[in-house]
Amino acid sequence: MRNRFLAVTIVLIGCSGRSVTPEVSVQADLPGVDLPLEVAAFEPETRNPEPETVVPVHPWPTCLEYSDKGLSLAEKAVFLDDLVVAQHLPDGLLRTITVEDGGAVKLHSLPSTGLWTAIYLASQALRYAVTGDEEAQVNAGKAVEGLHHLTAVTGSSGLYGRAYQRPDFDYAWEPTPAAMWRESEAPGYEGWWWNYTVSKDTMDGIMFGYAVALEHLDDEAILSVIRADVLAFADHLVSNDLQIIDWDGKVTEHGRMFYSAMDDFPGFNAVLVSSWLRTALYAGGGEDLQHFYWDCLMRKGDYSDCPEIDIVDMGSYMDAVEKFLSLYMYDCKTNYDHFDMVLHAVYPWMRLETDSDLKKRLHKLLEVGIWRPPDADMDPPLYESTHSLYIFMYGGLSSPPVDDPIFPDAVNEGVCTMYRLPHDRSDPEVAAGDQEGVCINRLGRPNAAEIIPVEERYYDNYLWRLDPYEIPEAHTAAPGMVHSPDDYLLAYWLGRYHGFITPEM
Repeated sequence: MRNRFLAVTIVLIGCSGRSVTPEVSVQADLPGVDLPLEVAAFEPETRNPEPETVVPVHPWPTCLEYSDKGLSLAEKAVFLDDLVVAQHLPDGLLRTITVEDGGAVKLHSLPSTGLWTAIYLASQALRYAVTGDEEAQVNAGKAVEGLHHLTAVTGSSGLYGRAYQRPDFDYAWEPTPAAMWRESEAPGYEGWWWNYTVSKDTMDGIMFGYAVALEHLDDEAILSVIRADVLAFADHLVSNDLQIIDWDGKVTEHGRMFYSAMDDFPGFNAVLVSSWLRTALYAGGGEDLQHFYWDCLMRKGDYSDCPEIDIVDMGSYMDAVEKFLSLYMYDCKTNYDHFDMVLHAVYPWMRLETDSDLKKRLHKLLEVGIWRPPDADMDPPLYESTHSLYIFMYGGLSSPPVDDPIFPDAVNEGVCTMYRLPHDRSDPEVAAGDQEGVCINRLGRPNAAEIIPVEERYYDNYLWRLDPYEIPEAHTAAPGMVHSPDDYLLAYWLGRYHGFITPEM
């Protein structure tokens, strides 16, 4: 019999008896958080006391053809960092907004609002690591506060919403139950609404943002809230046999995360779960979580007492990642959203992992299976995408030599993309593309043989998740709409952190 727990409300000491957190509690207060939080006392894990030291990389090409046009990369980052504080983060979550005639601002509650808030959190943690600017840590604290509300508003420990709407703020539309919105029943959240059935991409982004923040921030008030929320989510996931259980006791739409769920590629689920729980260990997970990760998932020790979660035994979760990740497809069917999610998982996993065998296997996977396809006939490799974030992530994890035959051109294109992204994030007008289609992508739209120039594409707040070969459809700009700039900020500060972008650029 498979072991299934369908409890909705879970305390930090798991309902299954598998304790994820130490039992000692301390009080922590984060400015703006209304309710006091009971958080676990931090106990660094014994296998990985510190992440690896960042080693500066070699100088790389810096896209000289764009470097003297418009704002510098640093000026654009300053402008966009200030813009977020001024208008995109008023209620704690990062928002796309509409500025109406007369200046009134309406906040958009898009399904991935929590995800974009976590991406912004990561950008500010990296900014703090690079500059030491306390304003960056303050901004990170605001995002952490918003993400804490995003789980507390559900009333279920470890469960997150996609977005929330709170009293006394102006939103672009009213929440309704028909649109999967629910009025909060949690004490202290009277009058709040939250968007339920959280997706795996939102949770992947949230755990990525938390992992980067745990590594780089040093404000203990902020870090203690992150640790408590990370461990509560890990407990929710493990206690429910690697499933995300919603307020109604049902699995969320994309919440089956065990590798044999068969509603996604086994390796895809395995890489996300492994990264999330590895982050929870770094956050101070106790002996039970250590046993679950090292023995039940990675099979590094005795797993005879592990719960029977998977219907089919495909080996360890690392085995499943290696054999069944399946990022690349044939005939333009590759899903760039999957690249986004996998890299948000692999980046912290590789940085936090110190087991030499796992680390070696992850490096091999990064080279073949992520950076380049295992089969030359598959869709174009990621290194040709011009997607700055992925190029900088790969380079930061792999430290390629300066004479690498591929990477210098890739990083040059990545820097060029950063120059070409506008500082004005108003919803853009886009003409229909006139490129010749060579195949039909997974969404049923035609793809060109070559990358579509950034200036000709439609993108909102996150360019990196979009297929760069998709021929644009005509788009009429939405009056007054301004997208949040989290794509630029994360790529810029990660590029700065790993040395692909310099302060002078």
